Amino acid sequence: MVDDIEQANGFANLGDILLAVMNVAQVLSGVAGAAMSARFGMSKTINIGVFFFVAFIFSLALSSWRAIQSVDEAGTSWFHQMLMNKPFIVAILVATSFGGGIGMSFTAQIQGEYITLCSTEKTKGFYFGYVWCWYMAS
Repeated sequence: MVDDIEQANGFANLGDILLAVMNVAQVLSGVAGAAMSARFGMSKTINIGVFFFVAFIFSLALSSWRAIQSVDEAGTSWFHQMLMNKPFIVAILVATSFGGGIGMSFTAQIQGEYITLCSTEKTKGFYFGYVWCWYMAS
């Protein structure tokens, strides 16, 4: 879906690059989620992860906004022109994609830790299977 949106907005193949960057960041930060949780606690770690992931989601609006705006409008501010600059948008999207991968890693790790703490030895398999089914269905 990200790839389709970016292609429709004039950013050919950017969606594939964003998803690749996100997956690489998720793999690289896999261990960092456990370290963050041990140091700062589950609540702060999941909040940091959600912040990074939501920042990525909101950054996707930049390319759509550029697609519906006129880039060369007379009298626009330098800030508007900077936001409409294609290389600036690509840089923001790649950076927030990396952050989104970190956020996904943190939230996935905390979800697993939370399920482990809230279930018994008898029910752990069911709950992990339930979460895995919903994750794969999405």
